[in-house]
Amino acid sequence: PVVEKVSNQWWLGKTTTGVGYFPQNHGKSFTCPIDKLQSVIPEHFVERNTPATNNNPNSANGPIVPPDPFTSSQFSSHSPKQRQDLFVNELLNTKNSENEYSSCLKNFVAQFIEPIRAEDSDFKRTLMNDMNVASLFDVFQQIAVASGNFHEGLVSYQNDHSNSSPSLEQNLMKVLNEFAGAL
Repeated sequence: PVVEKVSNQWWLGKTTTGVGYFPQNHGKSFTCPIDKLQSVIPEHFVERNTPATNNNPNSANGPIVPPDPFTSSQFSSHSPKQRQDLFVNELLNTKNSENEYSSCLKNFVAQFIEPIRAEDSDFKRTLMNDMNVASLFDVFQQIAVASGNFHEGLVSYQNDHSNSSPSLEQNLMKVLNEFAGAL
């Protein structure tokens, strides 16, 4: 369920595996008064002993707040090495799925967008006369380029990791920042 509608696009919500942010078009909303929230999803709230800031009349020990995600994480019992290994595995899984996604985007651009742009016809002029369509074509191409660059960056990360590169984290941050900038 949705815990909080943070913006028009991202909501804070509860899933079977935890609480996190997700795009609003991937969830269903229901109305719940804030004072009933603890009874709707009690497993995501704990009481903290802070009487000075007690603004919840139903709590003897202080306000009811969401737990700290770092101490209540499913990974909090793992050693730093185990967490690092899980992180690397997730990045490598992301690399593989990004490769598939990037390939699909590149195929779409090559087989649909580029032929239309190269063509000199009434169809092209009519289609590209609509600024929304022209912009959409540009956005698809930019997404395809950004996705390809992100995949290449993850491949570089895999190589850096395999070679125990001293600049591993710095290179990864550069890849992530470039991808975020492209978005």
